[in-house]
Amino acid sequence: MTSRAAAPLAHGLVLVELLVVAAIVAILAGLASPHFSSAIVRQRVRNAGDDLAAALHLARAEALRRGSQVVLRKTEVPGCPAPSARDWSCGWAVFADFDEDGRFGPGDELIQAWPPLRSVLATTNAPAPSDALAVNRWGRFPGLGAFRFTLTPSNQSRVDATEVLCMSAGGRVHRTRGTGEC
Repeated sequence: MTSRAAAPLAHGLVLVELLVVAAIVAILAGLASPHFSSAIVRQRVRNAGDDLAAALHLARAEALRRGSQVVLRKTEVPGCPAPSARDWSCGWAVFADFDEDGRFGPGDELIQAWPPLRSVLATTNAPAPSDALAVNRWGRFPGLGAFRFTLTPSNQSRVDATEVLCMSAGGRVHRTRGTGEC
């Protein structure tokens, strides 16, 4: 007589085990969510600061390379209302200003443009007109001296995420966290 082998044990998860694992994952995700949202806000502000610092450096480098005026100007995008003349949140562009009027027009050469910022306000304390920063052929911002850009989350929920970009008269960019002065 031959004996039959015992039936193999069932492998896999029971529905109750799956529900317990799903509950644990949901609890961990709920605990981590506030940390992720604040990290995202800080990263958006940091990225905006990187882009603005890159634009300032590019404007200076191009003015020196070309030996002519280059302008960093905030852009006016339809559907992106800037609340004040000092608000650069709708983006900006660097262009070679061959007619030296401070505005992008026929005959000027667009070097690079940046899109509107996502959930970040960028404001400057540069003297009027504060919608354009001209760089002369020597790489200087004539008549401005030092100025700054303040980058804050647009919903103002995270003051600790604020960054300030300080630009010296000589062209050095320095970044600080918080609402500090240059």
